[in-house]
Amino acid sequence: MTNKKFLALLLISVFSLTLVGCGKTIKEKAVEKYLEQAPGIKNIDLEENKSMTITDDQGNVISNSIDGSLPPNWPKEVPYYQKGKIETASSMPLPNGNMLTIGLNTSDSANEISAFYKTELIKLGWKIDSESTFGSNYLLVATKDKYNVRVGINKEEAKEGLMIIETLSIEK
Repeated sequence: MTNKKFLALLLISVFSLTLVGCGKTIKEKAVEKYLEQAPGIKNIDLEENKSMTITDDQGNVISNSIDGSLPPNWPKEVPYYQKGKIETASSMPLPNGNMLTIGLNTSDSANEISAFYKTELIKLGWKIDSESTFGSNYLLVATKDKYNVRVGINKEEAKEGLMIIETLSIEK
């Protein structure tokens, strides 16, 4: 997949996800049909208040959901903060693997969340590559085998409490 095509799919994915929670009105069906005309897009499927899936002409699938579940291909060996409420989840192919992302909301403290990730990742044999705090933001990067995980904790982006963004890259 070319960088241009990847960027187009990403932009369509982000734009379309805003429609997922709205139901399929005539206007939304028209938008879905319009988006399907984008270069390289084979199909876009919006499921009311649940998910959006984009398939390109090469069979690559990008999926986004707001139904509170993990992406179906989330590996069991990758921990996530189960006390948080999953607000969004996505799965996207990359030229050299896949990228999975979850967005969680929680009222727990940043210290409690960061301690969970550090403890769990180390316990499961991950290497903590970096950890940093800047303002009210926290970022942890860890690797294990073919996995690279980035955990960001952000107070400003949360509806209430804290927002956790966990992004997992999986190499082929």
